[in-house]
Amino acid sequence: LIAGVQVLYFDEFHVHDPADAALLTRLLRQLFESGVVLLASSNYAPSALLRDPDWHHLSEPGIGLILENMDVVELGGDTDYRTAALGTQTGFTGGAWLTAADPAALPDTEFRPPAPDEATTPTVGSRQFAVAAARDG
Repeated sequence: LIAGVQVLYFDEFHVHDPADAALLTRLLRQLFESGVVLLASSNYAPSALLRDPDWHHLSEPGIGLILENMDVVELGGDTDYRTAALGTQTGFTGGAWLTAADPAALPDTEFRPPAPDEATTPTVGSRQFAVAAARDG
């Protein structure tokens, strides 16, 4: 795929999926070994790729390749215009990773683990889905 390529540009370089982390690490290794110049823009620092603490370790080899082979330049400013119009963070950036060996240690919020009596089977369109809980919001 990279035969004859001298420069490759990734816009919005990010990793949120463990399988993508593995594939991107292989791609990065091949690019750098082949002498391809890689340019990338991202809203994430390399260390923040695949932030899920359960899977972050899978992105660490790729992060190491980025730090060893690329110059990381932060283009910062006083205003984050991505969130200025919204007033609050939404979507993926509005969430939180809550993990604990003991679920009782998690804060008592809407993110609490489902209780056994919350199991239900909602219908969406013509399909039914068994879920551990379905709550308002």
